[in-house]
Amino acid sequence: MKILLTGGCGYIGSHTCCELINSGFDVVIVDNLENSEKDVIEKIRRITGKDVTFYEANLINKDLLRNVFIENDISAVIHFAGSKNSSKSIDSPLIFYRNNLDSTLSLLEVMKEFDCKKIIFSCCNIFRQTKSAFFAIFFMLCILVFLISTKSPPVYIQPFYPSLLGLLFP
Repeated sequence: MKILLTGGCGYIGSHTCCELINSGFDVVIVDNLENSEKDVIEKIRRITGKDVTFYEANLINKDLLRNVFIENDISAVIHFAGSKNSSKSIDSPLIFYRNNLDSTLSLLEVMKEFDCKKIIFSCCNIFRQTKSAFFAIFFMLCILVFLISTKSPPVYIQPFYPSLLGLLFP
């Protein structure tokens, strides 16, 4: 089973990648390296003893995402990619939200094209920002549920820090 790991060169992504490889999964990483370094790929190879397919790209690029799915026969997605700079999200919230929303929507649209219905979505960083961030995340989650058919296997969404907003998730 090949898993697409977006944001796989980041701290959480790289550790997740190692655990996936050590558990027998093939991993394909897409990362724009905005908040990470390409040398992480070599570190993953050294730690696991296995090669990792890597694409340096922004998820907004649907043509590249399509190629990733075509070239790798992706079975599931773990979506960790997204802007996380706290000061930028406060100084330029629309740019921050647009990047995170557009990249997630592009990913979901391509997943639908390839009938890929398994996703783990993490939005941990944005919950730290402001209560208005909740609406952006709520919008993304509604679209996620809409795009991934209810006939498919369950969609796992793991929100972090909900208590900061006084929210409870089942």
